[in-house]
Amino acid sequence: MRINFQAATRGVSIERMVILPENLWPVDAPLPVPAILPWIEEQHRHGLLVPLVREFEAGREPDLLADIGIYGTEAVGEQERDEQSRTLRFTLNLDLQVVHAAEDRWRRLALYATPFEKP
Repeated sequence: MRINFQAATRGVSIERMVILPENLWPVDAPLPVPAILPWIEEQHRHGLLVPLVREFEAGREPDLLADIGIYGTEAVGEQERDEQSRTLRFTLNLDLQVVHAAEDRWRRLALYATPFEKP
């Protein structure tokens, strides 16, 4: 996260969509639960855009439920995690078609996103 914060300080635009299950962002709650909220607020304070997505809504399109990073027009990274959210594998792909597919995936995921704004 420090690298993201430093990049944002230099003017690099960073957007992270956070996909949250119902136990972390209940359907009737305007904000995620206190256990995760400080992590989201910290990113917001450092200038990152952090739209929130309810997992059950995006889950209608299962391919959207992935931990990916798009690095400009150069690469896509995908992180695979275990049940405790520990990284099992991180794959970086430089294939332009894969980058375009990830951009499309990102646009579709954004349709389910709610901008994070601290009240």
